Amino acid sequence: MGDRKNILIFGGTGYLGKQLVKMLNNDYDPIIVTRQKSLMDIDGYLYWDYKDMAIANQVPEVFAVINLTGAGIAEKNWTKKRKEELYNSRILPAKSIVKLVNSRQKKPAKFVQGSAIGFYKINEHKIIDETGHRGQGFLSELVYDWEKSVSGIDQEIQLSVIRTGLVVGNGSPLIKRMRLPFSFFMGGRIGTGNQIMSWIHIKDWCRIIHYILDNDLEGVFNATAPNPVSNKTFSKALGKSLNRPAWFPLPGFILKFVLGEMAESTVLAGQNVIPARILDHGFVFDYECILGALE
Repeated sequence: MGDRKNILIFGGTGYLGKQLVKMLNNDYDPIIVTRQKSLMDIDGYLYWDYKDMAIANQVPEVFAVINLTGAGIAEKNWTKKRKEELYNSRILPAKSIVKLVNSRQKKPAKFVQGSAIGFYKINEHKIIDETGHRGQGFLSELVYDWEKSVSGIDQEIQLSVIRTGLVVGNGSPLIKRMRLPFSFFMGGRIGTGNQIMSWIHIKDWCRIIHYILDNDLEGVFNATAPNPVSNKTFSKALGKSLNRPAWFPLPGFILKFVLGEMAESTVLAGQNVIPARILDHGFVFDYECILGALE
């Protein structure tokens, strides 16, 4: 393998993780840590229950650790039980990962922590960069605690936090859900359609993490495209990519009734987030326009 470096990835079996592993395979040697026992005997996978520190003896020397663990935010309604699942699937493993990393004699050079733009306040038009203030409500508190859970990482390690926007591209769970009504000629804006959608193409998301690994970077980075759009514009672009009209609006009150608190914090919420820091460090996006990203 020459001078290829090992990358330890927690949460590498989800949508983002799988796409990231594909890209990193070109230049690095990813090791995927999983709780799925069915994968434990497959080369490149390492089984771990985050409560068991015995894994420390199985992990080889690594250049970087990437933590993407966590149940899907929008997969189920936010019942009390689901909120506990969302919290525990992020904070508990993250604390154990930090303990594992700090216990190693030869520590990794980098630690990349997954996060989300749900950290920020909901604001229809104000531009939000990495200095934006924390919002209120369950989602903002969850993301804040998620980031805080890795704050105890050894100071010798470069810590980067990736606040991810709405991910589009091949296989995107978001796009799969949004495509369905368009298939029946019932697609259109959601609510007023004025809420800003801060999106990113999956390839650019992977490239940002690769870029951070390749360069002397650390701190908080917004993983969003440079040009956020309104939900109305996003819906029209999606309809055009599917050769379908976007003429059937979905009233916000229906979503509130069906999804409850989750609707108000996600699909009906607007955040005009820009990737200021990664742009300042010379990163060039392949997908800056939403229409091109959806084609």
